[in-house]
Amino acid sequence: MATVPPLLAQWAPAVRFEPLTPPVQPGWSRFNPSIVRTAGTTTIGVRSANYRLTDAGRYEMTDPAIRSTTVLIDLVDGQSQNARPLQIHTDRTPSSFPVQGWEDVRLFASDAGISGLATVRDVDESGVCRIALLVPQGDDRVSEVLVDSPRPGRHEKNWAPWPASGAVRAVYSWDPLRIIT
Repeated sequence: MATVPPLLAQWAPAVRFEPLTPPVQPGWSRFNPSIVRTAGTTTIGVRSANYRLTDAGRYEMTDPAIRSTTVLIDLVDGQSQNARPLQIHTDRTPSSFPVQGWEDVRLFASDAGISGLATVRDVDESGVCRIALLVPQGDDRVSEVLVDSPRPGRHEKNWAPWPASGAVRAVYSWDPLRIIT
């Protein structure tokens, strides 16, 4: 028999649940939030994509390609403010693979500002998931730097950023624990 863990409110009764609904394009979903604190400001990145998942776990969309964007919002006194897109610059021409944009952006604070790690699939026609390091280029702007995989050709997703002392590290795998610098 499975044991169901207690709800967060049972452990921490003072927890408040507030909706976080940054503006997105009509019909686009909101999911996969990422939170970072820099210079006293809490910024939340929320992925938005042109599909919805049905209760049966199927993708529901009208576009032939999956498209993603990240919306940034500041959290001030428990309220979301200043919604705006994360602007990601790349020097490459995206392939025609039908998954476009940066998925699952994991924000983190760096010496230069807000940075991130993201999954990208439109690097070439194979659609292999690659990791992009998002390097700050000014307010709400980052540039993509593709990161080589320790195992070329393997789909890479969900690296957990772990910055320290000016270096960018990421947890590559948990079992066994592997850290990439």
